[in-house]
Amino acid sequence: PFTETLKFTELIPRFGLSYKFNKENMLFANITKGYKGGGFNATIPTDEDRTYDPEHNWNYEVGAKLSNTSCTFSGDLTLFYIDWKNQHITQTVPGVGNVINNAGHSNSKGMELSLTCRPIADFTIQVNYGYTYAQFLDYQKSATADYSGNMVPMVPRNTFALNANYSLRNVGTFDAITFSAGLNGVGKLYWLDDNAVCQHLYFLPSARVELRKGKLGIAFWGKNLSNTKYHSYYFVSSAKYAQKGTPLTLGVDLNLTINK
Repeated sequence: PFTETLKFTELIPRFGLSYKFNKENMLFANITKGYKGGGFNATIPTDEDRTYDPEHNWNYEVGAKLSNTSCTFSGDLTLFYIDWKNQHITQTVPGVGNVINNAGHSNSKGMELSLTCRPIADFTIQVNYGYTYAQFLDYQKSATADYSGNMVPMVPRNTFALNANYSLRNVGTFDAITFSAGLNGVGKLYWLDDNAVCQHLYFLPSARVELRKGKLGIAFWGKNLSNTKYHSYYFVSSAKYAQKGTPLTLGVDLNLTINK
């Protein structure tokens, strides 16, 4: 048992600048300070781990939002840089539990891109891609463990999503038939701050067909159609544990729309 008090006060400013060429197109830039208060660990392997310090960062981003006048094409592009001080890192201590510590200095930089295209009526294609390079610049975890230069865990290097939807109206007895297909990708991703184990880039294809008649709809869908093997989580406690990702999954949805 112990009695201790922590108090934190922080001013969190945000600065933004934007320029609109017209109703559909604009450029923007933002600078934002981020803050997360410190606190107490519920499990304490050593006295030094009893508390952890606040986390601070500065976020810088520039980008553009573009669209044509007919709205058949639109796109967003953002470049970002995050400068982190005392970043909170959660660690699993065997026989103890989870403990939050501070990494001295980290940064994260990358980009996010989103494109939407409607070449014809009832047909939409959307692509989203994100790239993030998050690294410890200064992280002396202990007297024997220096993780400076390692990648920040649980931050995927690449995220990717491709989705397409096409609807047919008044087909036979159905009011609409909608076909959907998707492809999602994640990786490379390090699970722990020592970067000893990682999940490499993987892709999960999916598909869905929905039939609708009046207020009643039925959809047949499949996820991870390639039955890709991947890990959705990994941690080390008294042993090494990994959770397998969801395998090939097929399903049927029934829905009824009720209007007031």
